[in-house]
Amino acid sequence: MARSKPSTRRNPKKSGFPYRRQDDKALDDAAQVERARYYGSIKSSAEEILKEAGDDEDRAQEMAYVYADSAVTYTRDAWKIAWISDSTDAIEEMGGPEDWGARDVTDTITKIAYFAYLQDLREEIDRLSR
Repeated sequence: MARSKPSTRRNPKKSGFPYRRQDDKALDDAAQVERARYYGSIKSSAEEILKEAGDDEDRAQEMAYVYADSAVTYTRDAWKIAWISDSTDAIEEMGGPEDWGARDVTDTITKIAYFAYLQDLREEIDRLSR
């Protein structure tokens, strides 16, 4: 019986693999910073829309669509919105990503991010206009 060659694979917990529990805290801290940036940008976008649209609700809604479109222009921004937003289920109210022609994972994430951003922006516009 031939001896098997010793494995070169190492146990990540014993080999000094770069992931450690403190990395969880670093990720949580990064997420908190990104959330603050994201919701801060949502608030300033809503303020800009309300300033320009005034009392015209239809104009405000049109502008919200334009802002949501520009928010997901770059793939990395769409992924960040999908990671940070609390409204990632907003697309389900519109039928789901496949109903909007999502072709692959990136396209699906972009569509999820678009509707999440749009909902977050609409909610902030509603909150500020009260």
